[in-house]
Amino acid sequence: MTEAMEEAKPDRLLGRTIAGKYRIEAKIGQGGMGSVYRARHLVTGKVVAVKVLLEDLAAYPSFVERFLHEARAAAYVMHPHAINIMDCGREGDVVYLLMEYLDGETLTEVMKREGPFSPQRAARILTQICSAVAEAHAQGIIHRDLKPDNIILQHVAGERDYVKVLDFGIAKVLDEQKRGGLPISRRVFVGTPEYASPEQCNAKSPTVASDIYSLGVILYEMLTGRPPFEGDPMDVMLKHVHEEPPPLRALRPEVSPEIEAVVLRALRKDPAARPQSAWELAEEFERAVRASAGRRTASLASRPTQMDPPSTLPTRPQERARPTSRLARRRWGMALVGALVLAGASGLGYRTYWWLTSGPPLPTPPAITPKPAPRWVLDPVSEAKRLFEEGDREGAATLLREALALGAFGNARAHDLLGLIYLDQGETAWAKNEILLALEHAGGKLPEAHLHLGRILWEEGDAVGAERAFQTALEQSHGRLIAAAAALGELYLRQGRHQEAERVMREALQRAGEDPNDLVEVGRMLLLQGQYELAVRELRRAIRLKNGIFPPAYLLLGRALLESGETATAAEVLSTALAQRRGKDPVARHLLGRARYRLRDYERALAELREAIHLRGGNYPEARYDLALVLSDPAVGRYEEAEEHLRAALALRRDQFPEALEALAQLYALRLGRLEDARRIWQRMPTRPALSWLERTRDALGLHAPSEWRERVLRPQVPAQLTFELALAPSPTERQLTVLFRGGDVALGLRLERERELSPWSVRPVRLIAGREEGLERLEDSLDLTSPLTLTLVSDRTDLALAFNGREIVRVKRSSATSDAPLLWGLRGGRALLFHIRE
Repeated sequence: MTEAMEEAKPDRLLGRTIAGKYRIEAKIGQGGMGSVYRARHLVTGKVVAVKVLLEDLAAYPSFVERFLHEARAAAYVMHPHAINIMDCGREGDVVYLLMEYLDGETLTEVMKREGPFSPQRAARILTQICSAVAEAHAQGIIHRDLKPDNIILQHVAGERDYVKVLDFGIAKVLDEQKRGGLPISRRVFVGTPEYASPEQCNAKSPTVASDIYSLGVILYEMLTGRPPFEGDPMDVMLKHVHEEPPPLRALRPEVSPEIEAVVLRALRKDPAARPQSAWELAEEFERAVRASAGRRTASLASRPTQMDPPSTLPTRPQERARPTSRLARRRWGMALVGALVLAGASGLGYRTYWWLTSGPPLPTPPAITPKPAPRWVLDPVSEAKRLFEEGDREGAATLLREALALGAFGNARAHDLLGLIYLDQGETAWAKNEILLALEHAGGKLPEAHLHLGRILWEEGDAVGAERAFQTALEQSHGRLIAAAAALGELYLRQGRHQEAERVMREALQRAGEDPNDLVEVGRMLLLQGQYELAVRELRRAIRLKNGIFPPAYLLLGRALLESGETATAAEVLSTALAQRRGKDPVARHLLGRARYRLRDYERALAELREAIHLRGGNYPEARYDLALVLSDPAVGRYEEAEEHLRAALALRRDQFPEALEALAQLYALRLGRLEDARRIWQRMPTRPALSWLERTRDALGLHAPSEWRERVLRPQVPAQLTFELALAPSPTERQLTVLFRGGDVALGLRLERERELSPWSVRPVRLIAGREEGLERLEDSLDLTSPLTLTLVSDRTDLALAFNGREIVRVKRSSATSDAPLLWGLRGGRALLFHIRE
C-alpha cells in the first residue's frame, strides 16, 4: 500500500525549470544517489538529461560534494565516447547535474537480449570503450566502476553499437586540483563486485591496471554471455583475489586461442602482468581477432562480410579502428580522392593559374538524380563501382553485399571494392578485413587490393609494410597501376627520400596513358611536386574525358587551386565535387570549409567543417584541427571550443599529431594566456623550440593592456608552403626596432605605435628556424622604417632566407640550422605574433 502511494505521489520536479532554461519533462531513471530526468531547453528545444541528488541526501554537505565531484571529474574527460557533462549547480533544495541525453540501451540489456557477441563486434565495442578510458587515464582519472551497466550502446545514423561510457562520479582523481580537495577513503570498497579487480577487492588503492582488469571482465562477458565469477558479492570478491577465471574456450569453443589469451592476460591477478594501458588491450584484442579472421575457411567467403558490418554503410560518430602501431603519425588521404599533404615538396609558393581561360571550358555536368541500386545486373561489381564513383556509397555497398551473399560473382573484386568503400568512409578495420579476403580469393594476385592494403598499413603507421604492398601492386601490374606509383612516391617524399620519389613518379608519368583514372593520378603526382599549373591542366583533361562527372578529379583540382591561391575558384570546384557526391563526401566538405575560411566566410567555414566531422562519424582529426583554427581566429574568438577540438584531434591520433600539438600550445600561449601549459606541450614535442622566450612573453603580449587590444593579437598561422609576406605600416612618430633577446638563436621584437589592418592567414602553423645574431645585426643596419615594411621568409630544400622589403638579410642552410627557436614579434599595445616554421 505504501509503495503504491509513493508511486502515485506526483513528482515535484516535473514541469520545473532548472538553470533558468531547462524544463523537466519526464523521469527516466533512478539511481542510488539520485534521479535522472529528461529536460528540454526553453528556446532551442534541445533535449538534455538532468541528474538530481535525492532530497534526503541533499541535506548533507558531504553527499552534495560527492555528487558535484561527478561533474568535476567528468569535465576532464572530453571524448566522443564519454558522456558530456554540460553544467552543475544548486537551486534551493535541488542539486543538479546537466548532461547530454542518451537514447540507447546499456550493454547489459543488449547482451541479455542478444547473447554473446562475435569477436568482431566485441572488438568494435571494446575499442570505443578503451578510447574513452584512455582519455580519462591521460587526465589522471581512474573510473573504478567499469561495467556493462555503465556503458550505453546507441543507434546513430542507422548504425548500432555507438558507445558512451557513463558514471565518472566515483572515479579516483589522481590530480588533487581536479579532485577539488575531496577526500577519498583508501579503505572503502568502491565498485561492483562482479567487475572489480583483485586489488579493489583487497581494499587497495586502484590504478590504471584496475580499470584494465574491469575491461577484461567486460570483454569476457561479451564473448561468453556471463562474467567470470557470479554469486554472493563476498564470494565473488574472494574469487577475484584467489581463483583463476574459467577458461573462456570451455564456454565458447569456437573462440580462437589468441583471443582467449588476450582476455585472460587482462584478468591476471598481478597488475603488472596485465596490459599497461587501455589502448594496449584494444590493440592486442584487434590483432587477435584479425589473426583469427585470417584463417577463415573458404566456406565463409559467401557471407557479405566477415566483420559483422551493419546493414548500412557506417557513418556513425565513433572512433574507427585505431592504428595498431604506436608509430602511427597521420591518416592516409581518403581512397581515390585523398587530400594530399604536401610534405617534402619544393617551390611551393602562392601562384595564380587562370585555369578557366587556359583551355577549353569544362563541360557543364548534368544533374544527378539519386536512384536505388539495381538488384539484378550482369556485372554487379562494375555497377557498384559506377555508383561509388557517383557518390552513392550506400547503394554500392548494398549491391556488393547482395552479390557476395549469392556467392556467384567475382568475390575478389567485390571484396576489394567493398573494402575501398569502407576505407573511403574511414572504417579501417572493416576495410582491411574485406581487402584481405579479396587477396585470399585472388591467391594474392590482385594489384588493386595490394594498393588498398598499403594505404591501410600506412595509416596504421606500418611504413615498411605499406612500401612493400605498393611495390607488390606495381610489380603485379607491370608498372601500369599509376595509383600505386603515386602512393609510393608520396611515401618516399614523407620519409625524405626525394631521389627515390622523383624516380618512381617520373617513370609513372612516362607510362601514364590517356585514361581518366591515370590522369587523376598524374595530377596527384604533379600536385605532390608542387607543379600546380600542370596538375590543374591534367585534372581538367580528366574531367572533360568523363563528360564533367568525375568527383575524384574535382576534389584534387580543388586542392590544387587551394594550394596555388585560387581560393574562390577552388570553392566553386569543391562545391561541384560535393554536389556530384550528393553532399555526402567528408573530404569535399573539409576542403570547402578550409576555402571558406580563407575567404573569411567564418560561419560557412564552421558549418562545412562540422558537417565533414559528422559525415566521418566524429573520427576526422584533420577536420577537427582545421575547425579549431577557425574557432581560434580572433574574428571568431571561441578559444575554449577550439581547445576542445584540438584535444579531440589529439585523442583520435593518440597524441601523434604534431600540428595539433603545436596549435594547442600556441592557443595557450597567445590566446588563453596559459604559458605554463604551452611550455609543457613544447617540452614534450620531439623537436621543441627554445623555451627561454616564454620568460618575456607576458611583457611582449602586454597582458596588462586593455583587453580590446589583446583581442587583436595576430593569429599565428602562416602558409604551409613556407613562403609568406607580412605587411606592416610603421608609425611616423615611432620607428624604433627593439631586440627582446640576444643570443646564438634570437627572437626579435618590433615596437610600433599603430598598424594597419593585417590580412589573416588561414593555414597551419609550422616552426621557424631563427637567424643567427650576426643576421640580426645586419637587419638593424639595413632596416628602412620610413615606408611600409614587408617581411618575406622563403624556404626551399636547402636554404631558409629572411628578407625585408625584398632585400635578403639572413640565409641559413637547413642542414646547419640546428636550432628551432621561435621568432617572436612583439607589437606595442599587447599585440604579438609568433611564427613557427618547421621542415
